Amino acid sequence: MEKLNSGNLTSILELIHKQRALRGQADYVWVCTEYDVDRGQVANARQILRSRLVRDPDEISFLFEIVCKLIGTFRFVDLLQGVEIQAHRRNAIWCLIDDGVLEPVLPGRIDDLTYLRKTQRQSF
Repeated sequence: MEKLNSGNLTSILELIHKQRALRGQADYVWVCTEYDVDRGQVANARQILRSRLVRDPDEISFLFEIVCKLIGTFRFVDLLQGVEIQAHRRNAIWCLIDDGVLEPVLPGRIDDLTYLRKTQRQSF
């Protein structure tokens, strides 16, 4: 918020909008400050970005088949049970969250005890 108040960022964004300089590049632009995003959202976003870097389609497909059979809510940690390399499965969980296949039941930072549920999305 300090950076936003100390400069003329708002004026610059308004000029960009008036000139339609982002046409074909972006539908809209907005400024988020520390008042708009909490630490949990930042932590979740970091995990999602990291998961994109090491995305494993085979592990994601395998987990997707498991998730499709689940009913109701389940904890993040429940999806880690019985796997040889938990890091690979953990990453696949984050990818399915990113793909909109899984979502947390409640907002906030996602951790091993977070309850998840399937969304209506049937593919990734």
